[in-house]
Amino acid sequence: MILAGYFTGARLGNLGRLKWENIDLVERSFAFVQDKTDVKIKVPIHPELLEYFHALKMPADRGKPIFPSLCHLPGPGHNGLSMRFKCLTAITKFQIIRQALDKVSRLPELPEK
Repeated sequence: MILAGYFTGARLGNLGRLKWENIDLVERSFAFVQDKTDVKIKVPIHPELLEYFHALKMPADRGKPIFPSLCHLPGPGHNGLSMRFKCLTAITKFQIIRQALDKVSRLPELPEK
């Protein structure tokens, strides 16, 4: 779902409810109704995202969600997708900082002048 958000700019709630019937792999696009505007939009699928969708293997029932473990979650709110994404990015930032500090601590000391 993070790839889909990155390559499309779509809201997490819209992506969470995305179903296989919304995707046209031949035309390389998907369409859905935006929550905020209630407008149907059609978005081209980036080649890397298309590769990811092909790897998922479309089910026979195209009414199934693409992200089944996330489709039941609301977009906003404490238990929603937005908060989970915020926590994930915070953890990732912490890990990046920790790795950088670890690398710095292994640098040889500079000679004093």
